[in-house]
Amino acid sequence: MPAFGTCGDMSLHEALLSRKSLRRFLDTSIPLENLLCLLWASGGVQRKEMDFLFRIAHSAGALYPLETCVVAARV
Repeated sequence: MPAFGTCGDMSLHEALLSRKSLRRFLDTSIPLENLLCLLWASGGVQRKEMDFLFRIAHSAGALYPLETCVVAARV
């Protein structure tokens, strides 16, 4: 098997081994621009080719309904 490639100073193998999810919730708001960017990244359309829409998240044609909900404590 060939060696894993590197991206920056860390190999892909090292990145996968060190991956973990951390969640910390702050009592501060985020700018609307950041929220819009997150919503677009969660299911936005990247491009249109012919009559097909391609989303950011790859999905075998994106032929399923997609719904993203935002829960906001303070607006």
